[in-house]
Amino acid sequence: MKVVVLTLATLYEVTGRFRHEVEVPEGSTVLDVIRELVRRYPRLGEEIFEDEGISGDIVVLVDGRPVESVGGLGRRLEGGETIVLIPPAGGGVVGLARMLGI
Repeated sequence: MKVVVLTLATLYEVTGRFRHEVEVPEGSTVLDVIRELVRRYPRLGEEIFEDEGISGDIVVLVDGRPVESVGGLGRRLEGGETIVLIPPAGGGVVGLARMLGI
């Protein structure tokens, strides 16, 4: 299944792209998608992972909503969702999500 991931601000600088189509197996979670993107861009992992999980400074949105409000990083995806990764410098999460139409 395909999921779109948007990398903003400094994360865009790491990947060189804003929009990424990520192919993952059916039943994959939000975290699985992020790990697949990190597999493609290992330096991205240095920017977003801290200890055993995602840094608390990184905002993760799923279809425009904070990941914590939609089941967390373990939420199983159906395909077609858009995940947005926003580093601290990204700021203005709600306004940015509206601007992007997500």
